[in-house]
Amino acid sequence: MTWRVARALDTLLAQLNARAPNRSKASDGSIGDVAHASRNSDHNPWYIVNGVGVVTARDFTHDPRGGLDCQWLADTLVRSRDHRIKYLIWQRRILDTRPQYHPWQWRPYSGSNPHTKHLHISVQPNASCDDTRPWNLGTEDDMFNDDDRRILRMINSDLGKVYDTTGVTAGAFLARLAKLFPPIDDAGIAKRQGHSAGDLTNAAHSAWEHAIFTAWPRIQAIEAAQAEQGRKLDAILAGLEKLGAARP
Repeated sequence: MTWRVARALDTLLAQLNARAPNRSKASDGSIGDVAHASRNSDHNPWYIVNGVGVVTARDFTHDPRGGLDCQWLADTLVRSRDHRIKYLIWQRRILDTRPQYHPWQWRPYSGSNPHTKHLHISVQPNASCDDTRPWNLGTEDDMFNDDDRRILRMINSDLGKVYDTTGVTAGAFLARLAKLFPPIDDAGIAKRQGHSAGDLTNAAHSAWEHAIFTAWPRIQAIEAAQAEQGRKLDAILAGLEKLGAARP
């Protein structure tokens, strides 16, 4: 059978790729494999439009380090209340928009795949699945909840105090911080001790790592060009320890 993916999902894919061009696609998917074909799944091209089978589902890989945090994506899609959404599956939970399934409420999901490595989205099997209007993904600031913003304000406050104490710039701070607290996975984040970054949620940690990765090449050049950089970085550590912001 000739098949294609619902155009609304192609639009969402393009938006997410533009937002996170370096994201992993290891768990991305559209049309299902043989296992999917043997059961009722929106990954099968069962919805027919002009004689062509349409796949009404896509999976998006959870890759906070690469710029796509699926918890953020799930929260954003739910907040949008987009009429094209049929259901979402993420982190052992399912949210169905149809009236008979407690619409727009997360419920436990007991399928064989817990969907911890990717978010699944299905769109409605009707004309809306080919609605190519952009999805409302909000602004960059919408990635953060109230707790994220509170913690990031604390970090910004610490940065200001450190600069006042030592005269070391935020670039130097990030350089040493990247060495002390290299990017790690979610399990590692939960175990991290001795710094407020250990309390960051996925969305805030994603932004934290993005800042480090973005600044890193420039920071390395600064370190190579400035003979006094090592002394300044040591000073930042001493300042942080005094402030109680980090205990390396």
